[in-house]
Amino acid sequence: MFKRKNIYLALKRYLAGLALYSLAMLLYTQSGYYHRFLSRDTILALTALYLVYVFAGLPWLIWHQPRKHKSVLMLGAVFEFFRLFRSFSVSHLPGKKKLEVSLSKENKTALLFMLVKIFYVPIMLNYFFANSRSAVFFLQNRLLDGNFSFNFRVDYVNLFSIIFMLDTVFFVFGYLVEHPRLKNVIKSVEPTALGWAVALASYPPFSTITGGYLNWYSSDYFKFPDPAVDWLMKIVVLLLLCLYLWATFSLGFKCSNLTSRGVVRNGAYKYIRHPAYVGKMLAWWIMALPRLSLGMMASLAGWTLIYYLRAVTEERHLVSDPDYRRYIKQTRYRFIPGVV
Repeated sequence: MFKRKNIYLALKRYLAGLALYSLAMLLYTQSGYYHRFLSRDTILALTALYLVYVFAGLPWLIWHQPRKHKSVLMLGAVFEFFRLFRSFSVSHLPGKKKLEVSLSKENKTALLFMLVKIFYVPIMLNYFFANSRSAVFFLQNRLLDGNFSFNFRVDYVNLFSIIFMLDTVFFVFGYLVEHPRLKNVIKSVEPTALGWAVALASYPPFSTITGGYLNWYSSDYFKFPDPAVDWLMKIVVLLLLCLYLWATFSLGFKCSNLTSRGVVRNGAYKYIRHPAYVGKMLAWWIMALPRLSLGMMASLAGWTLIYYLRAVTEERHLVSDPDYRRYIKQTRYRFIPGVV
């Protein structure tokens, strides 16, 4: 038998979530940018997730009764922010006192994580559907045609699609689902402007601005004139992207950017602290080499600097956790074992 107080609390939390997710859906479906960027499959998936919350959110919250609810915490943070803004706006007027308003750690974390979720979920869904379509199209054509031959120098890009399809489905789950049993509850979110800036610089729409300054030289369809070198470089790139995927598998349900969800010591993270960045950046350098020039080197140096700053700001955020400080002592190298 559910108590009336518990039902009222669940209803409050449900309505807070409904308000936030409704605003997010308006953003995804009505803004010009998302209308151009998001695929039909992504919009349908976002709509399905929204409808699941609309119809199942209240029964779940009545039954589950979480100790805290991020939607309520985030709305509280928003209201506190507007109180702070109003206080600041009128504090210079005669007879007006500045209100002492501050965000609690829980409210601030909830607000920042909701921003992370609203930004990254559609991006990861979009990448997932794009790569899954490519992978399925390739496999279907082979099965239907009965052509099981594999020309590695031509067909290797289809393996990229499978790698990134698997990678993004983990990140979609990580952004959407948070539960103590999965050991992926958010402890904190990146608090600095620099940390957010270098993370967002790597994803659309901000990556377009970054690319406008740095240009882009890497290509999935790179080709070296010498067949032996071409084979070797394609194999190395594939192995580097497998390292990138291994890092994702190692994170498991803790996959997400800009957040602290507990330390991962196993898998790829047993050997270096940033295996995903190493795999991605070295692959980009190799894929750009056929277009070797000073401009290419300057461009890749700029992108490498961004990912280096991502690693540095992430660690600066994570070292507030004593467990991560112990992990740094255990896994001494950031990028290359025994070197750096």
